[in-house]
Amino acid sequence: MCQNMPVRSPDIIREQILELHGTRGLSYRAIARNGHFGNVPAGTLCAIANGYPIPKRWHEDLGLEIVANVVVMHGKVSNGAQSIGETICSRCGKAFISNHPRRSKCFTCSPYRGKKGLPQ
Repeated sequence: MCQNMPVRSPDIIREQILELHGTRGLSYRAIARNGHFGNVPAGTLCAIANGYPIPKRWHEDLGLEIVANVVVMHGKVSNGAQSIGETICSRCGKAFISNHPRRSKCFTCSPYRGKKGLPQ
């Protein structure tokens, strides 16, 4: 974590890098070497200062929140399916994930046989 400067947003980080680089005249390598922003390398500091987004791997060192994508599901997932888009077996009635749109039976009722002519 960044001990020296409490940081809340990427804009504040960018301003602090530009202030160290422009006003104080430190190079990006000197900023990285002095540990102003944890273990973030000089090239990444330069990219952040020039307006590029901050890579997720450096969010923890810079004191930023960890970003995550969340998918909200509406509806019920049947037992045995474990995801949306399951198919109900026409023979036994269990839910399964199909590997082909024409498959109507689960893999228990109709096991995958592989390609014809190949030894198994």
